[in-house]
Amino acid sequence: MTSCSSEVKGARMSRVVARFVVGAMLIGLLAGCSSGGQKPPRVSASPTPVVQTPSPSPTAAGVIDRSDPKLGIVFTKMPDLTGDAASALNGLSQFEVDFWRATTTGKVDPLLVLTTSPDVQQSVHNQIDGNTAQGVVIHGTSTVSVNITSADATTAVGTACEDPSGVMYTNAEGTFTLASAGFVDVARFDVTLSRPNGVGLWAVDTYKRNGTC
Repeated sequence: MTSCSSEVKGARMSRVVARFVVGAMLIGLLAGCSSGGQKPPRVSASPTPVVQTPSPSPTAAGVIDRSDPKLGIVFTKMPDLTGDAASALNGLSQFEVDFWRATTTGKVDPLLVLTTSPDVQQSVHNQIDGNTAQGVVIHGTSTVSVNITSADATTAVGTACEDPSGVMYTNAEGTFTLASAGFVDVARFDVTLSRPNGVGLWAVDTYKRNGTC
């Protein structure tokens, strides 16, 4: 699609979900141009519909690759972690899957309340509601890399990097790439997780945009 002289003034990426995000990705689109000179509406992209996910593939040291090409999310560079760090990583990647599913389907998995803090849940709902209000549908493929930088039995700190190059959005004007609207950087999100009892599900407590990867 051709560009016009209007500038994309900015994009706000926010992502939150209970139970996995992100993916999927949180993107707020303020301005952009179609070939006909029309400005696409505001978009909130991140890193998803409620559908069954195929069985994930275990990797070395207990890390699970939750890539789901049919859903449109692919994980790259899965780190070789063990113990609590591997468990926390699996929780983070699950959140990314659930967030992407909510973003592309417009429906939030009820289990999100078990795997995210109230703030993260609200962020996810805000993104979905914003897309719905603007008549925007997110689709395509989100490429994500995740990592846990520190972890013990009850808390963990990590990062998620989301590549928007394969993500598309459709509105009343047509179908566009996020890149055509100015989203070209791989967004970095800083993440904290907790598991109060030291066992069971990890919950994403904070999920905040912090520059690029």
